[in-house]
Amino acid sequence: LRQRVEGWLARDRQWQEELASVARLTGAQGQQAEPATRREAAGRPAVAEAIRRETARLARLPEPGRTIRWTGEEPLVPGDRVRVAEGEHTVEAIVVSTGAAGGRRPDDAIQLLILWPGAGNAPPRPGIVIPYDAGYLAKTGCVRAAWADEGLRELKLARHESVPSAFCRLPCTEPVRGDRIAWTEDTGEGRVCTVEAQVTARVDDILYGSPRLRLKVIDASGPGAPEPGGDIERTAAAVAARGCFRAEWSDEARRERILNPPKPVQAPRQAQQQEQSQRIDRSEGRGMSP
Repeated sequence: LRQRVEGWLARDRQWQEELASVARLTGAQGQQAEPATRREAAGRPAVAEAIRRETARLARLPEPGRTIRWTGEEPLVPGDRVRVAEGEHTVEAIVVSTGAAGGRRPDDAIQLLILWPGAGNAPPRPGIVIPYDAGYLAKTGCVRAAWADEGLRELKLARHESVPSAFCRLPCTEPVRGDRIAWTEDTGEGRVCTVEAQVTARVDDILYGSPRLRLKVIDASGPGAPEPGGDIERTAAAVAARGCFRAEWSDEARRERILNPPKPVQAPRQAQQQEQSQRIDRSEGRGMSP
C-alpha cells in the first residue's frame, strides 16, 4: 500500500510539473508561441487529463456561469458547452464535432449532443446527437460556456488546427500542381488527422466551387488518416479549412507562373485587324442595341 501511495504522489508531482511547464502557454504569451509548440503541449498526459476534466465539468453543470456569444468568427472545439436558441425553445448541448473548418464556414456541420432541453415546446430529446449548420447557429444567438481556464481551451484548439511540418513551412491558401503540402482535417466525432502529400493534379471545378486536388500521400497520422503512398482527392478549400502549409520551391517564380499564368499577347497584325473590324462594326451600327 505504501508503494502505491508513493507511486500516486510521484505521478501527481510529475503532472503538476508538466502543468507548470506549460502554464506560460495558457496566458498571453501562449498566443505568441509557435502552433507546433502549443500542439505538443496539449498532447502531454497532464494537460490532456486537465482538458478531459474541464470538459466533463462543463457537461455536468446544471447552468453554465459566464457565457460568450459565438458568432462563427472563432472556431468551436469538441467538448464546448453551448446554448442554442431554436425557435420557441432553447437547448443545452455539448459540441461533438465541428466540421471542416471548426465552425468558421457557414456550411460546417456541427454535431451537438443534447444535454437537456430548456424552455419551449417540443424541444429535442436529451442524449441524441443533432447536426446543425454553423451559419444557422451563428444567426440564432448561440453562446458557449466559458472554460475555467480559457488558455486550456486554446491548447485543445491547437490540436485541431494545422501546423507546419519539417518540410512544409510556408502558409498556403492556393495549392498548385507540384506543391508539397501539410494540413489537418476533421475525420468526425471530434477526431482529426494530419496529412502531408504531393499535389499531382489540380482541376478547376465549378460544381464544387473550389479546385479539386489529386494528392499522393507522403505521411499521415491520427484517427482516420489515409495510408501513406495512396492517392486521395480533396478540394483546395478542404485542405485550407484549418490552415495549410507548403514546402518552398527552388524556383518560386515558376510556381507563381503556374498559379497565375501570363495572359496571351496578341500579335501586332492580329490586334490591328481586330481594331479595324471594330471600327467598321461601329460605323455600320452592327452589334449595337436597337
